[in-house]
Amino acid sequence: MKRIAMIWLAVLVLITAVMAQDDRSRQTGGKPSEAQSKEVPPSVDQILDKYIKAIGGRATIERVKTRVIQASFVLNDGTPGTLAVYAKAPNKRMAMVSDSDGHLISEYGFDGSIGWNQRSVSETGFYAVSGQLLASMRRDADFYREINLRVLYPRMTSKGKEKIGDHEVYMVEAMPDNGPPEEMYFDVRTGLLARRDEQVEFPQGSAELKIYFEDYKEVDGIKMPFNITRFGPNGRTLTQISEVKQNVPIEDAKFKQPTQ
Repeated sequence: MKRIAMIWLAVLVLITAVMAQDDRSRQTGGKPSEAQSKEVPPSVDQILDKYIKAIGGRATIERVKTRVIQASFVLNDGTPGTLAVYAKAPNKRMAMVSDSDGHLISEYGFDGSIGWNQRSVSETGFYAVSGQLLASMRRDADFYREINLRVLYPRMTSKGKEKIGDHEVYMVEAMPDNGPPEEMYFDVRTGLLARRDEQVEFPQGSAELKIYFEDYKEVDGIKMPFNITRFGPNGRTLTQISEVKQNVPIEDAKFKQPTQ
């Protein structure tokens, strides 16, 4: 059961968006220091505008309509696996989790309204997602999440400047309509989202996550992180993206819940 939960969290980490961070603070998984600059921090709108520009700009982002991501992951206990994530505008997403031999372990999907999970090697089998987990899946499935943060999180507050390792960041508290608040840390120099802290509800319980992303690479004009690290209650999960293809054909049927 613990390994299933870890795999589920690994998928959540991969299918959320675009961030970066330095290796030293990732190893500790610690909270940023309380030191803050005396200067007046920029407003939330200024922080978000810089973020959108940093990852490629609104027009470039909106030119992409579909995305397929191939990645590998290693759980805290050393268990390896692979992920394939399919996404389609405006709000469809599906992930396939396989073991190191290529055997399908589970699938997760959101078809625009219904969230579901199908496990190939679990006694729980298929179930429909509901509650806060469904709300979280809906937010993460927003294909243009990066430019829709103000809609996804109606109440956002700038909390000033802090440090994560050697990086200065602006911290923004983001409150969704359904679910606990999240903390987003935007790199002062680059404008990129440096870290995201959140509490995730899933069938095995809840978990507090600290998510770091690094090794940005440009794909069709959009900057994306190719290395992702998640710290949770079961330790560290490392995810490395190997391939990203955009604007490739994906049928809507790909996201429909399997027939039970």
